[in-house]
Amino acid sequence: MKFAKDVGLNDTQFGQCMAQSRYISTVQGSLSDAKGLGLTGTPDFFVIAHDKTITKIEGAQPFTVFDELFKSKLK
Repeated sequence: MKFAKDVGLNDTQFGQCMAQSRYISTVQGSLSDAKGLGLTGTPDFFVIAHDKTITKIEGAQPFTVFDELFKSKLK
């Protein structure tokens, strides 16, 4: 519960929520969606161009990676 308190959450309410597994179906659904998209970590990005092509960018990347991709898609 230290984490909850460290980020400003009410640690009692957080503990109760965790003990009750209140949002487990939402978390499991998000995990399933992420696996279905081939996501293995964060951050990952999907850039969808006007022609409907999708480019996946994995991990933290410098601005130049995005800039070059955007420029190439806008041509």
